[in-house]
Amino acid sequence: MREAQLDRVIDLGLDAEKDCTERTPCKGAPLARTPSVDLAVVAFPQGCPPVGASVILSAGTPDVRVNAIDPSSVEVRGVRFRRWNPARWDGAPTAPRVPSDDVVPGLAGVDFDLPYPASLFKLLVAVQVLRLVERGTLTLDQPVFDGHAGRPLRAWLDDMITRSDNTSTRALVRKLHALGAMDEVTPYFAALGLPTLQIRGTSPVTGGDWHPGQIHMGAWDTARLLWLIDPSAPPPSWPMAAPFLGEASRQRLFTLLSEQAFHEALSTPALCGTWGVRQGIPARMPPRWIHRDGSVNVDELRRSTDARPCNASAEVAFAHKTGLTLNYGSDAGIVTGIPGRARRHYLVALVSNLGYRYTDAEHAGGPLPCLAKGVCYTQRIPALGARLDALMKSLLE
Repeated sequence: MREAQLDRVIDLGLDAEKDCTERTPCKGAPLARTPSVDLAVVAFPQGCPPVGASVILSAGTPDVRVNAIDPSSVEVRGVRFRRWNPARWDGAPTAPRVPSDDVVPGLAGVDFDLPYPASLFKLLVAVQVLRLVERGTLTLDQPVFDGHAGRPLRAWLDDMITRSDNTSTRALVRKLHALGAMDEVTPYFAALGLPTLQIRGTSPVTGGDWHPGQIHMGAWDTARLLWLIDPSAPPPSWPMAAPFLGEASRQRLFTLLSEQAFHEALSTPALCGTWGVRQGIPARMPPRWIHRDGSVNVDELRRSTDARPCNASAEVAFAHKTGLTLNYGSDAGIVTGIPGRARRHYLVALVSNLGYRYTDAEHAGGPLPCLAKGVCYTQRIPALGARLDALMKSLLE
């Protein structure tokens, strides 16, 4: 994390979507403060117990802080997670913090403003949907309506996870509200021993209203959620007051994560060959998104012109979910070695306030890089992924 030097990115500003165009290129300015970054890793060495680490970086912790993990509850200790306040980050006058700003009441330690996870929270929605499928309240083939048209629930679920479709997410959140099941989400994850995984404030009418300070995902708890999903992981090592999903649902979630289209954060095969893009975790691009000529097109924006060279040299599969807005960027998933190429097995979760308004010097000075070139994350993030994977390779192979 320290080597990534995430405080050296270029800030294109709050109005980057409007200001950074061909006619009015936006050069931005070096970031004047330390960003908020929450990173967690859990590794599964063969023949040994799992090992993990949680670290944070923020203005309140100008150097990387390695967090303590409670040996009994396997929860982070010594960090007081606070609700994200966009105005505070951007320097506007804000009221002093109060206890109601706590993400999890009763924690004590260094203050850490937990960034909004962006579309990473869709993983929590998927878990709740599959819980209702297991109960028999929903079926994968039943039609779910978004206010205009109906599609089978499984189609909405696939699009929500594999290509982060917002329309699908709103349709499923509306359905959960109609069944009175959205209010169960936050208590359920708390009962799993994952108290920072929270969804509040969504609209029962539109399925939207996803706001910073209402939706939270701490990186350590996100990594442990992936532990519960991972079909190859050993049983969890912490007490839970509620059961998790059954094997079929866990496998379904893992398969959806394995078919993620947006390999452009901790891993970058979706941008294979794009100028100025760093290789991250050496992951394989799912074949379903690669056209016959090797190009990768997602949501009408061409990413790579040919992803095949990156797939030929890939060492691992990365079953993951990304999140991205102007102000927030995240990525979390399960890394496993490709048989015959590598032997790795670890989980990684990154939650940060480094959205696509932040870039690198080589991508500044023109139109917004995310919209013009599909380079939506500072390349210090995939560089961090590559460094982390190299460390895991040295430990696990």
